[in-house]
Amino acid sequence: MSHADDGGDQGRRIIPAHDLISLKGTGRPVAGSGLTGFDISDETPQGGAKSKSRRKKVLVKDYGCMALCHHAGSGLMQELMRFWPSEDARMLYAMALLLASSDEAVLPGLSLAYETSFVSELYQGLDLSAGAVTAFLERTGQDESRIIEFMKWRADAYGKGGLIIDGMLRRSDHEPDDLPEDVLMSGLCPAPLRLGVMYAWSMEEDEPAALQPYPGSLLDDSLAASFMGELFISNGIMFLDKGFWTDVLYRDTPVYGDITYILPLDPGSQAAERYKMLHFDSQIARHHGAPVLGKKEKTKSSGFLYSFNIAGMSPADYAASFQLSKDRSRFGGPGSGDRKPLSYTFCFKSKADLNLRGLYELFIGREEREDLINERGSFPVTAAWNDESYSRAMGAELVNFLRSVISARVRNLLIEKLPEKNLTEKEAFRLLSKCRKVRTAGKGDWNTAVMPEPALKLAEALGLEL
Repeated sequence: MSHADDGGDQGRRIIPAHDLISLKGTGRPVAGSGLTGFDISDETPQGGAKSKSRRKKVLVKDYGCMALCHHAGSGLMQELMRFWPSEDARMLYAMALLLASSDEAVLPGLSLAYETSFVSELYQGLDLSAGAVTAFLERTGQDESRIIEFMKWRADAYGKGGLIIDGMLRRSDHEPDDLPEDVLMSGLCPAPLRLGVMYAWSMEEDEPAALQPYPGSLLDDSLAASFMGELFISNGIMFLDKGFWTDVLYRDTPVYGDITYILPLDPGSQAAERYKMLHFDSQIARHHGAPVLGKKEKTKSSGFLYSFNIAGMSPADYAASFQLSKDRSRFGGPGSGDRKPLSYTFCFKSKADLNLRGLYELFIGREEREDLINERGSFPVTAAWNDESYSRAMGAELVNFLRSVISARVRNLLIEKLPEKNLTEKEAFRLLSKCRKVRTAGKGDWNTAVMPEPALKLAEALGLEL
């Protein structure tokens, strides 16, 4: 992929770190393997062959979407087994696989999705009833030190080429409807029902590298510093808006390692006006077919200012970008006159000399990263935080993190294998959902059911074993 400022569209928004800022390290290749070694031996139900309560066997199971997710997520199971006993690793990976491959799978009710998916043949004998899953999440979340060690290892293994450090909020299913947004965002909510999430994203592998959840509705500078220090993150770039909009981290020496901070700047500020940041030098990219203009200036204090003007943003696009900052004055409003489509301006400052196009890619890709991490954002908590709900939320966030890694790898696999084909992930999953495994007898072999020709061709192009 070319990173020249040629104004072309890209299918993938994250760029190699060395094109953005000088960051050491070569990164870690992601291992891959085919779908082999399925253990399809039949498990005798509890109570034995003569039990009157013996359940009828499922003779048709969803296969295609699971096969794609397992193929893309290959190697994650081995990572889990570095830190958890094999049975716990199987549970964690199976739950993440179900969440990634099925629209109907939600924590903690995974039993039906498990029984009707080929995951139940790949990992047999798991109890994924709601009660068992909730208990498992709570037990897993209680061992927080093990989760931290796992995240620390991943931050190191996947952060050699640089990390994007950022934060986001999740909503609880039990959040009161009558609390205004400013109260929830302030951190002064009477019962801190929200869950804050700090995450690190691998620039080289283009996937989540690590994640830490924090109870409450406010992410601040101290949590950001704690996240980076606890996981030994020493090589990354961090956006300082949302709860991090103060100058503390930007002004002071990095808590750990060499972190580059990007701070939003009001387009109407004296600094922006002094350096004429709204007078753009060139077109650096295209957004939905419309031009993106950019400008970069070095300041007298040896820092740098950056600005972008993005035309063609829909109101929904702008609303999403608008939420990237608590201080609404930091993003400019619509362009003047009756110009359509609308045009919006974004300004930033940094002490680092960054590639202008690279910084734009990081910024515009932020919504996609958060959508991917937040795709399965529900977690089983009660109406107020206590030890049990905290542990369950920690365990659930670990599973959600694993799901997000699988989902990112699926996206990357589609980009790699189908570079010329305009096929969305949703369309790929729709086609592969037609692929099922069937057997005509309780202990017979599993065979691939008749499937549409487009689905068969897609499976073959992606290297899925049918």
